[in-house]
Amino acid sequence: MGLGEHGADDLVQVADALSQGRLTTPFTAVGLARLEVSDPQALSTELNKLTDKGFQPAQLAIFLGEIARQRRSLLVGAQTVELVVTGPDVREAYRDTAVVVEQLFAEAQASVLIVGFALFKGDVIFRSLAERLDTTPSLDVRLCLDISRRGTDTTRDQDLVARFAREFMGKNWSGQRRPKVYFDPRGLTMDTKTRAVLHAKCIVVDNKSALITSANPTPAAYDRNIEIGVVVRGGLIPQQIMSHFASLIEAGDLRELTLPDR
Repeated sequence: MGLGEHGADDLVQVADALSQGRLTTPFTAVGLARLEVSDPQALSTELNKLTDKGFQPAQLAIFLGEIARQRRSLLVGAQTVELVVTGPDVREAYRDTAVVVEQLFAEAQASVLIVGFALFKGDVIFRSLAERLDTTPSLDVRLCLDISRRGTDTTRDQDLVARFAREFMGKNWSGQRRPKVYFDPRGLTMDTKTRAVLHAKCIVVDNKSALITSANPTPAAYDRNIEIGVVVRGGLIPQQIMSHFASLIEAGDLRELTLPDR
């Protein structure tokens, strides 16, 4: 058994004891047992090998602390990744986009972030989420959606935004409690050379699970088109996506849309 196979808590216990002078060389199973480590005999063998190579107690303490930090980092960063697809032949080995989306909405306890470019029939796509939002006061739902000027359309910015807001509440959201909706104002510029669109598509739930996909929140993308993505559970990716969009909102790069009353 190598040092990396011992528990992080055991390694920290030994590192602290070395730093405080409560543990000295040579290492014995009896001495380590007093620290209540899980396998004192095996650990004493590994530590004595290191002292034979010239490691001093202070060096060992630093070394063991670093191994423990890396082990804990791996545990925190542990994740599962599954392929998610939409298409005419979804094999059993792959997850279906519509099924994954509904599962994510059902799992949400604290927060849901939805990012999409094209939105169509959101009242159908988001029905279960809207119901959850109405019945769960602590749930925070945020959508980052694209509002873009088409071609050489000369409609005033405020009119384009107001029209999108009315359509969202009239056609794309069925719940009574409203989510927070954000958009990229660069999509409204008349200058086609600098105009930008919010093109990302993802869903993040509770900072723990993330669907990153080519599929927009539309029935066609979730049920018929050929789409592909991955659902990531655990690890740092869901948190990083949430932090990225939170920073865009905080910096004003994404602006909140004022939604009208029904």
